[in-house]
Amino acid sequence: MAIKTKYYRLILYYLDNLTPIKDPSLSALNELYIDCNRRLQALDALGEKTQSYGRILAPKILRAFPHEICRNWVVYAKRENLAESDITKLMKFLSEDVEGTITANNIKGSLVPSYPIKSSLENFNVHSRPISKDKKISPFCPFCETFGHWPQQCNSVTDIDARIQKLKATNRCFLCTNRGHVQKNCFRKEKYCCSKCRKKHHVSICKTPTNEQSAITSTNKIDTSTYNFVHLQTARVFITGSNGITKLTRCLLDGGSQSSFISSDLVDTLNLPVISTGPLDLQAFESPTSFSHKRRQVQFQLSSIWDKSKVNVIAFESSNRYASHPSSPTDVSRFAKSKRMKLADPDDSLSSLPIEILIGADFYWNVMHSDAPVKLSDSLALVPSSFGWILSGSRSHATVSFNPTVHSINVDTLTHELDNMVRNFWNLESIGIQPIQEKLRLSTHNAELLTNFHQSFKIIDGRRVVHLPWKPEVKLTSSNYDTAIHRFNSWTRRIHANTELKQKYAKQMQDYIDKKQVEAVLKDTQNEVRLFYLPHHAVKKDYK
Repeated sequence: MAIKTKYYRLILYYLDNLTPIKDPSLSALNELYIDCNRRLQALDALGEKTQSYGRILAPKILRAFPHEICRNWVVYAKRENLAESDITKLMKFLSEDVEGTITANNIKGSLVPSYPIKSSLENFNVHSRPISKDKKISPFCPFCETFGHWPQQCNSVTDIDARIQKLKATNRCFLCTNRGHVQKNCFRKEKYCCSKCRKKHHVSICKTPTNEQSAITSTNKIDTSTYNFVHLQTARVFITGSNGITKLTRCLLDGGSQSSFISSDLVDTLNLPVISTGPLDLQAFESPTSFSHKRRQVQFQLSSIWDKSKVNVIAFESSNRYASHPSSPTDVSRFAKSKRMKLADPDDSLSSLPIEILIGADFYWNVMHSDAPVKLSDSLALVPSSFGWILSGSRSHATVSFNPTVHSINVDTLTHELDNMVRNFWNLESIGIQPIQEKLRLSTHNAELLTNFHQSFKIIDGRRVVHLPWKPEVKLTSSNYDTAIHRFNSWTRRIHANTELKQKYAKQMQDYIDKKQVEAVLKDTQNEVRLFYLPHHAVKKDYK
């Protein structure tokens, strides 16, 4: 805002200090018009309405031009019934006048200057910033993070779930794929939607099957709550090859393996760079013999699904397939969510991804952190890593210590009370509509209140009188006399300072006495224990 104001003042300063032309040559007239028009276009670009400044700017601009041009403008404005301060009409008139002067001099055979004079009509719509007509918006893909194609045209990351995870990891909007906001706060949500399913998400992450594809619904679920189950250290990661193709997969961390391994299919798909090729001696646990195979050794990069953490790994290819392994169970996921911990292998729709990478002891501690793990039980813990918190350990007869919030207590009691309230409300509403029930089902407390009401109800001098429902056998610990007399004395001192209030208060209290609404308490030693003194004070309310 400060730069805009400064630039605005510089433009006005230039127009205010225009130097009148002493030698009205063609080049001087043309350059003066071009400079003035550029300044006015710059004011328009800053958001200022130059038409409203016509009374100020028009005299300053005309003062710089020759007297003959000023006279022609005044005559032209009167003939066309225009305001002399109309800055738009003035600039158009000056452009035509200067252009006509140049054309007339060329017809007469005047000397043309050595440099080309740009037409004033061409400069009438000049801009303060040059605009390139050939400039095109270069599309950007947030999945492979390269320019040249739109997200829906990406061939590097083709899996929909991998694309969704990539948007989450880079904090991008699911509707416009831009950074800095989410879909519910996107300013395009009222206009844009998916072209396939018409929902509020980008077409590149739409899971709606096309006519050529059939929707496949999986109903399988692995129950991880069984006893005697050991969770291996698994994590969900992005793997990127040399060709820029990124894929979402799962890896297994094994500190008991001396080397790291990766699936041969993944090596060929991502075209991972081969560092070396040589024999690899393998010996399995409890196997008396070892065997050697010629393997390729490749290099790749793993990145977290939550942040920008990356780890470079060198591994041997392997044609073996790893057994399926479940992700974090539901109770662990709820515990991690309550503690705001991001699991490396969360329990969601992508938990069934196959394990295609094994990270051995050679790169194990490049991934794991030295922070203390969080123990969930005696044999189960969450271990910190660059990819998030990794679940590790046995669930043998162990449960996760997680105390959920209690939302309701004694539901049956609340339901019965609610039923009674609704029943009583209905009975009140149905008075005079349906016959009165012979016997209402009242609670013990309500039955006692109704009995006391009938016993104490009397009609005295045409007035209905009923006793207050005092609780029986209540003994007061104090009569509150000292506190009441102290507050009464304090109130008395306050009203003595206000004569009008004192008179109104005395008049009102006398009215209570005359109407026998109050009476004096007689000194009775037998009822002394039942006396309780309350201080009285006036409530003043001013009516306007």
